[in-house]
Amino acid sequence: MLILALAGACSAGVSEDWEACQKLPANATQTQLQYCSGLRSFMQKDYTHAIDSLNRAGAQGSGGAFGLLGYIYEKGRGVPPEPARAFGYYRQAAQAGNGDGMHELARCYRYGIGTARNEPEAVRWFKEAAAHGTEEGNQPIPGHTDPEQSVFDAGVQ
Repeated sequence: MLILALAGACSAGVSEDWEACQKLPANATQTQLQYCSGLRSFMQKDYTHAIDSLNRAGAQGSGGAFGLLGYIYEKGRGVPPEPARAFGYYRQAAQAGNGDGMHELARCYRYGIGTARNEPEAVRWFKEAAAHGTEEGNQPIPGHTDPEQSVFDAGVQ
């Protein structure tokens, strides 16, 4: 699970990924190292370094990095909010097989965040997210009715 979570292939969430980064094995890949560096910078609110490291991890195929970049640009963490750019990063995360990215892409389609509303696409991506193990499954986040609520918010303080 550690290797998959850090590669961004499964839906572990920010706090779980941070815990996994603390136990990074000596033979970690460059992608894992870049992702953990970006995640550490994000947690320390050093968004410039986080964006740089996460972009490098994303370029190496990390869906988790793309998902966190989407969150950064959607919420405007250290950058002006850019919903269209966030949507693009969530799409890259989803295409890389990241369950959280799939959920966020579905949320964007459902609520028109960075793209036109498209309920059939929202349903399709919520189902894909459920198939990839997101706890949220094919529903918006339980207990949250705010369309701005992201799955990444749970692990971000």
